Amino acid sequence: MSGMTTQMTPGRLLGLPLLGLLVLTSTGCLDRHPGTATAPDAVAADADAQPSPDGSLEVMPDGGPETVDTDVGPDLGATDIPPFCPVPLITIDEGLEVIPQTRLQLRASLGTGEPIEVLWTVVDAPPNSCARFQPSATALEPRLDVNVVGTYTVQLEVKSATVPWSCEPVEATIVVVPDQPLHIQLTWDTPGDSDECDEGPETGADLDLHFAHPQGANGDDLDGDGTSDPWFEDLYDLYWFNVNPTWGSFIPGADDNPVLTRDDTSGSGPEVIQYAAPEAGLTYRVAVHTWNDHGYGPSTATLKVYVEGVEQFSASRDLAGTNVLWNVLSFEWPDPIFTFVDGLVDDYPNPLFPQ
Repeated sequence: MSGMTTQMTPGRLLGLPLLGLLVLTSTGCLDRHPGTATAPDAVAADADAQPSPDGSLEVMPDGGPETVDTDVGPDLGATDIPPFCPVPLITIDEGLEVIPQTRLQLRASLGTGEPIEVLWTVVDAPPNSCARFQPSATALEPRLDVNVVGTYTVQLEVKSATVPWSCEPVEATIVVVPDQPLHIQLTWDTPGDSDECDEGPETGADLDLHFAHPQGANGDDLDGDGTSDPWFEDLYDLYWFNVNPTWGSFIPGADDNPVLTRDDTSGSGPEVIQYAAPEAGLTYRVAVHTWNDHGYGPSTATLKVYVEGVEQFSASRDLAGTNVLWNVLSFEWPDPIFTFVDGLVDDYPNPLFPQ
């Protein structure tokens, strides 16, 4: 196996004060001018455009005047330039900072009251995010699932009877940050899969995330790390067949057990485990198992661990075949120090579901 990389990041993930003003690109028909959002969840320009005597266009954003030259050459004088180009408005119901696995509700408008056509684009997103507009990129009010931690930038273009597509688009940026003390995320990239975002039986490689409690370490040492294995143990290995084990108290309603909040069987992930109350003094273990590549060939798996919303561990490894186990790491809670195990077993079948 090859292609392994690892990174441990002690610094904090950049957190933006998104409850304040959002700086965005506010545009006219021929050039772009900066503006600010009028509310944290609404993206729009707040500027007056007035032609000045010298043929330039004076824009008055919140921070003060800015003069932009609109002389585009001898064939198009200033008198041929529309004096006003309405700026589209992006509204995001959930806000601009959300937790992973949030379904965003976006809305497009122009402010002129006339019927419009729209085109949405995801111009930036974390790797393997599979962020697609539903039901389509031409819907006035589409939905967008943001499952992978990171930053997403969406773009909106609008056309109407009076506003051509040539009026440049506006953008909004959404930051996705975990809100749990422990957040473990697995994604993977499979070059042999031409569409990693499609869904359905056997439409992509299927990798599984495992998170083990130390009391589960009572099996044979098949992964070769020098200790008994906890993998596929009935109670103490959390994975797709044991998604919410009871590791904490038996108090009804107590939020002290880990949970697999997302399982992906047909694409690039993510698979996600969250734990609101890890137990102090215990050493937990994390692994990745290739359930089946479904004929799509090798995948590059990437595992990230976030503590209090901050990325603290990242590692990648090329995995090929079926029933391959990657024993990734162990760590003690709290104030985790991560031990990168990086053990690999080429034949590690699930004893409950042999294949």
